[in-house]
Amino acid sequence: MDAALFIIVEPDSAPADRLTQAKFTWAGVTEPQEPPVFHWGPYSARRDSLADWVTKKLPSDFRLAHKVTYRVEDVTLDLIERDANETAPIEETAEFQKWLTLMLSSSRQWALVFLWHWDEAGATRRGTPTEAAQFLRDHLQRDKHRTGFIYVHARE
Repeated sequence: MDAALFIIVEPDSAPADRLTQAKFTWAGVTEPQEPPVFHWGPYSARRDSLADWVTKKLPSDFRLAHKVTYRVEDVTLDLIERDANETAPIEETAEFQKWLTLMLSSSRQWALVFLWHWDEAGATRRGTPTEAAQFLRDHLQRDKHRTGFIYVHARE
């Protein structure tokens, strides 16, 4: 799929037991080899960053400071698309909902950024993690016109 999905959350939103990071040791010093990856069943997202043009499209009340960005792995995005377009087993759909809800619900402010063709951010919406997950699934159906979007939430 020619798209990218980013999740922006507060640093402690991904449970530590679900984060992995490859490391290497050189001359007795252990260093990270790659960014941390958040796993949940077959779904995964890797720490990444957003392009400046995308951050400028976030609503003015969304504070990007003290947030971390994860880019959903391509294979995960393909799984989500497949599940949205085929009759996926209910347990797989439920796992996707749990995965995304877990990432989003523990953060006071979060954003879900879907870039269609990697360069189209589209409209901004506000809602709950469950609404964002359902919107993404509905949006990935092949019979619908696809565009990018930004889904945000801010709790006081």
